Amino acid sequence: MPLVSGELRRGGTIFHDQGPESCKGSEILRRGLAARSQPASPTPNTGCALSNKRRTLVIEIKEDPLDEKNSQNSIHQLHWELLEQPNLWTQNIIKVQVRRGIADPPPQAAANITTSLSPCEQSFNVLLVIARDTSRGLKRLEIDPNCASAILTALQRSVSGARGSIKINLEVVRPGTLDSLEEHLARAENQHHPGYFHLVHFDLHGAVRKKRNSAVFLFSKQNSDGAVSDETTRIDAHHVAKILQRYAVGMVVLNACESARANCGDGSNVAKIFAKHGIKNIIAMSFRVLESASKVFLTSFYQCLLLDRMDLSTAASNARDILRQQSDREARFNLKRTLLDWFIPVSYC
Repeated sequence: MPLVSGELRRGGTIFHDQGPESCKGSEILRRGLAARSQPASPTPNTGCALSNKRRTLVIEIKEDPLDEKNSQNSIHQLHWELLEQPNLWTQNIIKVQVRRGIADPPPQAAANITTSLSPCEQSFNVLLVIARDTSRGLKRLEIDPNCASAILTALQRSVSGARGSIKINLEVVRPGTLDSLEEHLARAENQHHPGYFHLVHFDLHGAVRKKRNSAVFLFSKQNSDGAVSDETTRIDAHHVAKILQRYAVGMVVLNACESARANCGDGSNVAKIFAKHGIKNIIAMSFRVLESASKVFLTSFYQCLLLDRMDLSTAASNARDILRQQSDREARFNLKRTLLDWFIPVSYC
């Protein structure tokens, strides 16, 4: 059976929803959590009472281990992030935060403990991987290859020299091939230490292969003579996950469309594949996402993560709030359209 747990921060109240009718799960969960959010006396589990003050409700989505291994109908197909809509909750809950996860994280996941920056942290190391198929010309690209790099470099400049601010060390894998990624990680480990990069951001396309129940990344293609082609090549997500696991990468951002797609089996859910390889903190997209939406989300996410020093799931939730408030998206012919796509970015923690 699917297992969903919600935790009231400061209160510690846990609510479990177990049942085969997963389509009704979000409404059952909302009602149950709303009931549990009322002030209560101290409980044996927490030793504290729920106050009348408004608070943050954290909902963690995990499957039962048996279902996770055997079922193709994952509970992660449901749009749990929609529970973050403020109008669903009572007034004493000011913020709802949804995060996903796997039932049994591998032992090595405990080593990747970076979830947020401590107040004394002075630097944050980011590795950016960019790849696009330019064989048909730059004008045919759906997403600007400078999308993520522009956001990160602007943030890097904004904090440069500011007193008390964190130093952002940004490196880019060049060229955007799988071999170059592995060489870059190995060089950083030799020059510094294992797990030198706090976060790896993949700004490239991916693809879900439904019939094979698998997912691939589209890295830059390297020809037999060593030259880099204008085309891309498909690399299985499991292969990439093993490399990140080998070099103790603890945080990953995937702005590839459908990188958290959950309706084609676990083998096609890149975020879940990474989590099963011990990567503890992941941002991914459950469906296709427009460039204008990616820019809004990533800008807010990195500001929350690096400037406000929030943990990854909180930063993602806050960025979804901004995306919900700024719902106009750029369309063709210089037009704008209002889209309800704010729930597409998800976090696995």
